[in-house]
Amino acid sequence: MEARQLLINSGFTVNGLAVKVGVGRSSIYQSLDGDGSRRIRVVIAQIIGNKPSELWCDNPEYKKTLDDALFYTFTTGER
Repeated sequence: MEARQLLINSGFTVNGLAVKVGVGRSSIYQSLDGDGSRRIRVVIAQIIGNKPSELWCDNPEYKKTLDDALFYTFTTGER
């Protein structure tokens, strides 16, 4: 299932998430496509409950690795 639908199923709209993280909707759409801000991709992954590498499996390996590392850092509270 596509990331946007998973986000909606988790109770968030694109506009609602944009307001929550303090960015424009276009930034959310870019991140939902696997591009854009790493921080926003990680927030989306946390909301959905999947690793970024699972949500955007077509991303380059380095991007998936860095996204997952940040995801685990935020998830475990090690900031």
